Amino acid sequence: MNRKKWLAIVLAVAMIILSAALEHCVFSPQSTLRVFSQYDCIHPALLKSFSEETGIQVEYTVVHRETVTDDVDLYAQCDLLLADTELLSLLKDQGFLFPLSEDIIDPGADEHFQSVSFIQLDGCACPALWTTMGLIYDPSTTEVRLTGWSDLFSGEFTGRVVMPQTSREAYAVALSALGHSVNTQDESELASALEYLQQQRPQVLEYRSTADLEETFQLYPDAVACCYASDAIALMSNIPGLSFVMASEGSWQMLLSYAVPAGAEDETLSQALIDHLTTPLAMAKNAAYSGMAPVSREAYDLLDHSWKANPLAYPHGEDWEADPLLDSQPSSIQGERRVQWLLLRQEWVSTYR
Repeated sequence: MNRKKWLAIVLAVAMIILSAALEHCVFSPQSTLRVFSQYDCIHPALLKSFSEETGIQVEYTVVHRETVTDDVDLYAQCDLLLADTELLSLLKDQGFLFPLSEDIIDPGADEHFQSVSFIQLDGCACPALWTTMGLIYDPSTTEVRLTGWSDLFSGEFTGRVVMPQTSREAYAVALSALGHSVNTQDESELASALEYLQQQRPQVLEYRSTADLEETFQLYPDAVACCYASDAIALMSNIPGLSFVMASEGSWQMLLSYAVPAGAEDETLSQALIDHLTTPLAMAKNAAYSGMAPVSREAYDLLDHSWKANPLAYPHGEDWEADPLLDSQPSSIQGERRVQWLLLRQEWVSTYR
């Protein structure tokens, strides 16, 4: 074989190898999934097992709810989002969510939670975990007993009240104290709630996420705060003396659901991760890890008996429908409420802080 022929063969083989390499680069599967969650609710072992099974790495980021709500565009760019109904509704209204396949939407969820994905979010969300809002304080710091939402407006705890940081939850507190539904769309009832919150401002110590209350109680032991039960579980284990109270006027449930934002690189792969995270065993593991409750009765049955009997996780036992879900509201109401809340907070800072 002459030299020219040999070089031609070597060049041809090299081109074949290069072509194969380029094809592999172009058509190789996505190497990393970006997962954002409003709470730390996903057990690291579940993400690790997904990576081991698929070869896909998972970048898991926990972000505060108010941060997500204020910057919707940013959080529409991840591959998977675990968020509350209000944020997911906002994303869906702006066309930022992929519809999910029907077998993904319903991971054996209790009927109480299915309406969120099928009706409110039009097949764009998969319910996962829930928790209930209550009140938390140290009874040894006061002779006044904390029993309900109205106590936060009574003046008996002036300068010690810690209210939720988001407008949706703060309005829910005021509406509950006034005896209205947390999901009302009645203009007069919403106006009454706003007036109640405005009158309350001199009594407020902070507006803060319930996930950040440990620092508050370390600095202000006599504070009285709104707190999700899932956060109270960790808080009470770290700060002895705190007591969690279910409000006498009733409460509500905050539901977290999985959704695939429009910025996802491969929605099929994102849905595969949802499928991995919503088996009964995975949901039970995430519930025990986060302090929240799973939406699936089958997952609930896998939990330890002491956990199922925990009144913080299940304040009404197995009656999951005792409190309403904090659902989404029309974008016009959401937008107006956020503007009013921003002004209220600004006036509170300039006048009382």
